Amino acid sequence: MSRRGFFSTCVGWPEALHAAKDWLDERAEPITRQTFLRLVDRADMTRVERELGYGPRLQMASDPYVSYYREPHSGIPYFVWSAIEHVFAERAEIEALDRHAREDEMRAEAGLLVIDRLGLMAGSPPSDPDYDGDLEDEAIDRLITHDGALVVTFDARDATLPPYLSLTRERALAHAARAGAVRVWCGDGAPPEAWTGHPERVDPENLRAFVEGLGLGLEVDFLSPQHQSELVPSA
Repeated sequence: MSRRGFFSTCVGWPEALHAAKDWLDERAEPITRQTFLRLVDRADMTRVERELGYGPRLQMASDPYVSYYREPHSGIPYFVWSAIEHVFAERAEIEALDRHAREDEMRAEAGLLVIDRLGLMAGSPPSDPDYDGDLEDEAIDRLITHDGALVVTFDARDATLPPYLSLTRERALAHAARAGAVRVWCGDGAPPEAWTGHPERVDPENLRAFVEGLGLGLEVDFLSPQHQSELVPSA
């Protein structure tokens, strides 16, 4: 990518792109001035330095109070002068980062949904006492409407799973791919030869520990015929 030109300061930042600005503030990492200069358009940088009062007698390179940063996801650099951030980026980059930040926030709000043994849920009472239907109906609704990360268990009973359940589950896993979708084999023995999920079998009794060990930092909604729905904090 070509060197980035000056985009905006935090003072004049476009309100519609505030999610990108928050992301930069929270995740940027310190870099050296030399690294910063390799990332930005030198003509733009020289112009900004002059506007801030720097010149032959007082150079920004010698100012110990100026600090430099880069956000690792996007690579967008900025420097901080007098507590004001000066960001160098293409507008399209900022817009893409803003979308990413908003999607990340939505995933965090949605949390992690764990659907365990979908084929055994029919006839079990729902986790929500006010829900009009059984646990299988509730699980289907959750799979259809969930917008966050998803963990689903599989075992040998999946061969006899009704097509509507298999299709709903597969669509939900595809939808959750960006947020994080994990297939877990909890059946007897090793996973099938064509298995494409987590490579090792997880004992059903250790499923909770496995989920917490993912370390996603999300609130976990565990839906299963044994545990019903339990909200547990993820590690």
